[in-house]
Amino acid sequence: MIFDQFTILFHYTESKLIYKVTAMPTSSRSLTEKTNRESPVYLTFDVDWACDEVLEYAISLVEDSDTKATFFITHDTPLLARLRENPNIELGVHPNFSPLLENGGGASAREILQDIHAVVPEAVAVRSHALMTGSLLSDLFYKDGLRIESNTYYHVGREKIIPSPAYDPCGMLRVFHFWEDDCHIAWADQRVERDWDAGGFLDYDGVRIFDFHPIHLFLNTEHGQRYESSRGVHRAPTELAHHRNTADAGAGAFFTDLIGAIKARNIPTGKIADILHAFDGGI
Repeated sequence: MIFDQFTILFHYTESKLIYKVTAMPTSSRSLTEKTNRESPVYLTFDVDWACDEVLEYAISLVEDSDTKATFFITHDTPLLARLRENPNIELGVHPNFSPLLENGGGASAREILQDIHAVVPEAVAVRSHALMTGSLLSDLFYKDGLRIESNTYYHVGREKIIPSPAYDPCGMLRVFHFWEDDCHIAWADQRVERDWDAGGFLDYDGVRIFDFHPIHLFLNTEHGQRYESSRGVHRAPTELAHHRNTADAGAGAFFTDLIGAIKARNIPTGKIADILHAFDGGI
């Protein structure tokens, strides 16, 4: 049998390395061959322990826009029931492995992952807090039943081409997000990126994944100082509201403009798991 493209998948067992060759189906190639108007946009949200009022604000934005989205969950909250009731919303996991870098002891990487996966056992998608990843973590992801990893922020240059999804040696399908609100804010602070024109980012080629944080949507953060100066009241929504940016440029305004551009161009939206299913229904 001859394949146009193929991927060799490796998976470690306790005693040996097993590999298999998987054909890349036509549907997966079409993810990057479609025109920008036909290819879905993927809206994702890193919850980052947002208080319920801030998280609810982000949920309402998605509900009002009637778009598909993926929320990467950090903790249990009554709002998970609301998210699960919406067929347009997918839940992923957002484990925090950062304490492992501080030699603080406590839970192992496996325990950290299993604890949050127990909160959203239906999740097949993972994005670590601070985008922490590596082959050992990817192997843990796969063994815990996760299948698609969104742990790489790729700042696209002038060529406007986003890298295609690809399987890693552990069997995880890796996807790249090319826009992230806190990264855009950091670029803006350094005067590297000043463009808050949401519609322009729809002209990029490839699988277009946007990454938002509820806190930045709520604050409409436009520079790092706004976020840092409000840290002490992030869990006090009434006080936090006094720190909001009311100007047109910021993460919240960007999201609103992005939704408007998506609707105006009739661009479909998708959930991260849809990318996995487009490849071959997963591994």
